[in-house]
Amino acid sequence: MAMDFALVCASLLLIFLIIFGIAMFFKLARIAIKWLITIILNSIVGILFFFLLRLIGISIPLWPHIVPVALFGLPALATMLILKFLGVPVF
Repeated sequence: MAMDFALVCASLLLIFLIIFGIAMFFKLARIAIKWLITIILNSIVGILFFFLLRLIGISIPLWPHIVPVALFGLPALATMLILKFLGVPVF
């Protein structure tokens, strides 16, 4: 049986697209995992510094401020400290 040239080309194209799709999936998954690890580490460091500040005597109310610090880490904590020292009521 002779294979049709169009069928061979379509099969090769399909195989190429599947391999390309799998490669792109793993590349995007690796980028997403690196981003997620960065956010998790930033949040952990922010929460640790939040409690460290409470230990040394700089009191920021816990409940309204823990969520932004947990989500955004040190930038949120720094923003809240700057606002506190400038006298701006945040919550």
